[in-house]
Amino acid sequence: MFAILDPDSLTSKKPSGREKGAATYSSVEHVALLSIFSQVPDAFNCSESSPQWEEVYKRMIAEFYQSGATQLSGALHGNFVDLYGAFKVEIRNLSVLDKERKCPVEYKAGDDAMVEYVEALDNLLSSDSKKFNSKKWWSCGVVELLLPMHLEYMSEIRGGTQTAGWLSDKVTVHKMKYETDQKNQLDELAKNRKAEEEERIDAAKNRKAVAEASAQLVQAFQQFSTPPAQVENVGAMAEQKLAAMKSEIMQEIGVKMDKISKEVKDSLASILGLLHGNASNSN
Repeated sequence: MFAILDPDSLTSKKPSGREKGAATYSSVEHVALLSIFSQVPDAFNCSESSPQWEEVYKRMIAEFYQSGATQLSGALHGNFVDLYGAFKVEIRNLSVLDKERKCPVEYKAGDDAMVEYVEALDNLLSSDSKKFNSKKWWSCGVVELLLPMHLEYMSEIRGGTQTAGWLSDKVTVHKMKYETDQKNQLDELAKNRKAEEEERIDAAKNRKAVAEASAQLVQAFQQFSTPPAQVENVGAMAEQKLAAMKSEIMQEIGVKMDKISKEVKDSLASILGLLHGNASNSN
C-alpha cells in the first residue's frame, strides 16, 4: 500500500489549464504507478485501452487512491505519457550538457556510476521545469524506477522482440483493422440503403392509400349530391298516384254532390207540395 503524502501541494500559486492537471500529480504517485508497472507484465508504455493498463489502474485505485480522490484513467495515462516524454528529453539534454553523462545501455543497481547518473538526471529533471514537466513529479525514487524500464524498453526496440517479426505483426494488425473498418463501412452503407428503400416503399404505399381514399371520398360525395335515377322514378310514380287519387276523390265528391243536390231538390219539392195543398184546403 502507498500513502498519499505531497508537501509540495501546499502552495499559493494556482496553475491553470493543462498545467493545473499536471500539478495534481506528485512523485509519490509516480512511485506507486511505476511500482505497479514493474509487477504487471507488458504494462510499461502500454495503451490506455489495453488490458495491462486496466490492471494497472485497478491496482492504483486499490493500493493508492483508496485513501484519497480517484483520478480518471485517461488523465492518469496522459500524465504518464507526459512524464515519460519529459524523461526521454532530459536524458538527451543531460548528454548534451555533460558529454560524460551518456545514457547507459544496461541498468546496474548499486553501481557507483549508475548512482551518479541517476542523481545527475534527477537534478536536471527537478531544476529544468518546462511546460508539461512539473518539478513535483520527480525524485530519485521515480528516476530509479523509470530508468530500468526505459532501458529494457529501448533494448526490446533495438534488437529484441520488436524486430521484423514484430513489424510484420503490426502490419497484419493494421491490415485486419483496415479490412474490418471497410467491412463496417460497407455494412453501414448497405444498412442505410436498405432503410432508404424501405422508406421509399412505405412512401409509395402511403401515396397509393391516400389516392384510393380520395377517390372513394369523391365517389361518395357524388352519390350524396346527385339523386339516382330510381329516386326520380319513385317521385314520378308518387305524383301519378297522387293525381289518380285526387281524380277519384273528385269524382266521388261530384257523385255525392249530385246525390245531395237531388235529395235537396226532392225535399224542396215535397215541402212546396205540402205548402200548396194546405193553401187549397184553407180556401
